[in-house]
Amino acid sequence: MTRSRVCPDTEPTGLSPASDALLEIAIISDTGVPLLNTLICPPDTFKAWLAAQAVHGITPAMIRGKQTLAG
Repeated sequence: MTRSRVCPDTEPTGLSPASDALLEIAIISDTGVPLLNTLICPPDTFKAWLAAQAVHGITPAMIRGKQTLAG
C-alpha cells in the first residue's frame, strides 16, 4: 500500500482567531499537485487586512463575490 501525504495551507486576514477570518484554503499533494485552492469571502468584507495582504497578496477585489464558509 502506497501512502501519500497532503499539505494544507491557509491564508487569513490576520493572526487572531477571535477577530480574523480565512481568505484562502489550499491542499497540495506530496508531489506538489494542487488538489484544492479556493478563495473565501470573509464575513466582514469591509475590514481591511493590509498587513496580511502584504504577505499573501490577496486583495479585497480578489475575494469579491466568492462564497463564505457558511455558504
